[in-house]
Amino acid sequence: MPPDVVLRMLQIISNPIRKSMILSLKGTSMTFSDVMRACGLNPNYDTGPFSYHLSVLSDSGIVEKKGNDYQLTGLGRTIATFVDSLEREGAFLLKTHKLREGGEGEMEEITAKWLGQVEVRNGEYGILLGGPRKPPLKPEESPHAVPEDRPRLEEFEKWTDSLPRLEMPPPDFFGHVLGFEKDGVKLGSMHIRLATGAQKGTQKVTAIARILSIWVLADGCRQIGETRTSVLRRMMEEFTRQARDHHVRTILVDGISAEDEDLVNVLKQLGYERYLTTYMMRATIA
Repeated sequence: MPPDVVLRMLQIISNPIRKSMILSLKGTSMTFSDVMRACGLNPNYDTGPFSYHLSVLSDSGIVEKKGNDYQLTGLGRTIATFVDSLEREGAFLLKTHKLREGGEGEMEEITAKWLGQVEVRNGEYGILLGGPRKPPLKPEESPHAVPEDRPRLEEFEKWTDSLPRLEMPPPDFFGHVLGFEKDGVKLGSMHIRLATGAQKGTQKVTAIARILSIWVLADGCRQIGETRTSVLRRMMEEFTRQARDHHVRTILVDGISAEDEDLVNVLKQLGYERYLTTYMMRATIA
């Protein structure tokens, strides 16, 4: 195979979304929506960017469509086997390297960091740009609402002001992106909007967080040997810890697909309840 073709294949599989699509289709075939869910994406919001990545794989002869299902071609199966083997060998070598340096030989706990412009644009943590615009968080104001403890709100506002500001499409993109990883393996991210306001039924202005989207990278879960459910729970627990430390009183999770049983079950286990008539869930934290 000419070197330029090899480089082209490596460029294709270097994208975490495309790599996850290839590994998800290994040994099976799936519909468009099923592939999205297997990659940890939401069919309600990520269709446009996902279609682009799928077209790249199709145009490169890695994925083909048969009826309503997508499957790997012969070339795609070869690439999937190669990537799978590379991940296993790489994980083994990294673990061995840590042992040689006197490490414990155990994986680190999941870590989180607020992502900057470059990290988000590169798609390393799964976030896809160009999805449909979502309205800003507008907590329902009460005419008699009064501010909660002012020092707490000031601390919350200082925290939000310190987070990276992103300039991305859609033109009115807002909020912040929290990325998650473990042992250097990218696991996914959350698009989060932080604001102050009075929720319906309360009499005080409080700090509120709204999780607009959650991405989980299937290949990242495979590399660290954890299920998507486990990763989702730990992502939610980590963000909840940060939110509590900065005096957030309410967390809303928006855009939940009723078919995403992993996410729905995790939220229920963490005390979230269905909110309003749309599939939004809410939790109040101490």
